Amino acid sequence: MSVHYKFKSALDYDTVTFDGLHISVGDLKAAISQQKRIGKTSDFDLQITNAQTKEVYVDDNTLIPKNTSLLVARVPLSQQPKKQWEGSSNSQSVHKDVTVNKGLADLSRMEGSEQDKINAMISQSTFDYDPSNYQKIRGQNQRGIVPSNYICYKCQKRGHWIKDCPIANSGDPIEIRRSTGIPRSFMVPVDGPKAPGAMMTPSGTFAVPAVDQ
Repeated sequence: MSVHYKFKSALDYDTVTFDGLHISVGDLKAAISQQKRIGKTSDFDLQITNAQTKEVYVDDNTLIPKNTSLLVARVPLSQQPKKQWEGSSNSQSVHKDVTVNKGLADLSRMEGSEQDKINAMISQSTFDYDPSNYQKIRGQNQRGIVPSNYICYKCQKRGHWIKDCPIANSGDPIEIRRSTGIPRSFMVPVDGPKAPGAMMTPSGTFAVPAVDQ
């Protein structure tokens, strides 16, 4: 569907197409601005007038029927309120809020487009892996309660310091192989690294290939 418009100084009508039977005044202004590359300036507004009835549409929410002919004029603004048809321009402020809050923004209360919220959610989901959150704990600092994000690189498990690793302190050193490249469905869980043929899985548990059972 479409409506036809022209500026008062123009000779020919231009056309704006849309889905449905009506288009709102605000959407029409945005479409005209895009077609004519007017840009987002704050010192004027577009006045839309019905060419047949001479009715001036003052409410941006008013619906204009298809096939209507319209006259368009630029009118100065005595004050400079935000024009509704300009759309949202707060994506930068949304991104800034997410950065400042270190991924703790309440997405349910955040303003902005769906894409802004998706970007914020992605930022929050990767916050725990930010290098600023990494901990390097060595030797004499390995005391007291073990941080929840500390992983023993000997056994790839949490809950103990590497100096207290049961594998490292079990007497004879044990060569631990990893199950890289072997599908999980081909592995059978075992109790620990001392089981014959035991390999460490990506989850930190131990298993042996099913063919060895």
